[in-house]
Amino acid sequence: MQMMELWDGRSVPRIGIGTWAAVAPRAGDGL
Repeated sequence: MQMMELWDGRSVPRIGIGTWAAVAPRAGDGL
């Protein structure tokens, strides 16, 4: 799952809060 790649201690702040907020609902289901 590519989401897991983005879900990294360093990647989270790099992708931006806006991006994370957009994928948060899907990531929540995935996790």
